[in-house]
Parts: sequence; structure tokens; C-alpha cells
Amino acid sequence: MTLLIFSSMSITLLFTSVMSCHPLMLTMKVLLLTVTICLFMAHSTTWYAYMLFIVTVGGMLVMFTYITCMAPNAVLKLDWSTTELLLVLMLPFALVYNNTPTHNTHNTQDQTGIVENFISFYLSEENITLLLILTSTLLLSMSIVMSLLANKKGPMRQAYFKSSNTKIKLNP
Repeated sequence: MTLLIFSSMSITLLFTSVMSCHPLMLTMKVLLLTVTICLFMAHSTTWYAYMLFIVTVGGMLVMFTYITCMAPNAVLKLDWSTTELLLVLMLPFALVYNNTPTHNTHNTQDQTGIVENFISFYLSEENITLLLILTSTLLLSMSIVMSLLANKKGPMRQAYFKSSNTKIKLNP
């Protein structure tokens, strides 16, 4: 039922924002489609859905940085009449789908102890070397990226304000 509600909400949002080319709306479309696909895929392969979601969220963070730099003052406008029309059209579909007899095999597993099993899987003796390699790789990549960045030459610089003739230092 949760999957049905979430997918109908995402389809409604996608259809309401067809005419919008605002970067925030495009980002929301990509994120909603990814979450919907991950929910469908999680029933068969949980790890692949998890990896897809993590990679997409990482990409969304980079996209959000670029969006805030390129279009910081763009106004997002939605057409509410189209939204209401699509909600009215999606409601009968959801009600008909809800009344069809299906076997509810999802959400019937025993959920007790899943967190403990998940943590013990990662901290087990066989997987601790993999965990240490992944941690050191992330630490190394973070230090390399931080050493490559120049503090005064970035899209989100705040220490200096460069005018046409003068350089004014804002933060001491």
C-alpha cells in the first residue's frame, strides 16, 4: 500500500511539473523517479536498489550546488489548476487498484533484530578488512579533493568580494 501511495504521488507530481523547466523541479523529478524505482527494485534485489539510491543522492548533492550557483534567484511557479485536475484523475485509479484482491506478501517478514543483524554483518570478522579498506578509500579521496580545491577560486567563495576595480575583504 505504501508503494502504491508513493508511486501515485510521484506520478502526479511528475505530470504536474511537465511544463516546468525550473532546476529545482527537475531535481525533484529525478529524485522521485529514483526513489520509486528503488522501491520497486527493493522487493527483488535490495543491495542494487540501495546502491542506486546512494549514487543518485550523491549526484543530487552535486547538482544542488551547481543549481544554487547558476540560478539562485529563479522563482518556481506551479499551475495549481493542472495539479488539481491530475489529482482528481489519479484518485479513481488509486481506489480501483486498492479494491482489487491481491495477496499481501510484502511487509509480512519478521522485522525484529534487523538492525542488529545488519551491524553484526558489517562488523563480523570476515568483513572487517573490507570495511577498513572502504573507510580508508573514502578518507583518502576526501583528503585529495580537499587538497585540490583552492579557497579563493570557487563558485561559492565567501571570503573575498571582487569588484571591477577594487578587492574588498569581507571576512577577516
